[in-house]
Amino acid sequence: MKSRRQRAHADRSTHPGVSDTRGYTILEGALPASLIADLRREAAVGVELARERHGSQFQVVQPITSYLEMDDRPFRDYAEHPGLNEAVQSLLTPEHRFGDLNYFD
Repeated sequence: MKSRRQRAHADRSTHPGVSDTRGYTILEGALPASLIADLRREAAVGVELARERHGSQFQVVQPITSYLEMDDRPFRDYAEHPGLNEAVQSLLTPEHRFGDLNYFD
């Protein structure tokens, strides 16, 4: 029986939205347009807040939970989206993560 990592690699080889050389996967239609709009809106708010706190060159809002002025609902909806969770679990390994609002890289 193949490991999850081997299955993910096999799935990537036949998935048309995968780029092994660039390291990303495109999942067209995985998220509703309304959620993407909400994410973009709150990300723009977050960038402005980050620049106010850390200077004009700052563009990273991490962790999202430290910016209480932001509406974190779109990010939670993203993290909990069943279709996206299913895709991540089927295409990637258990070591991959996404949507963790408390994660700081």
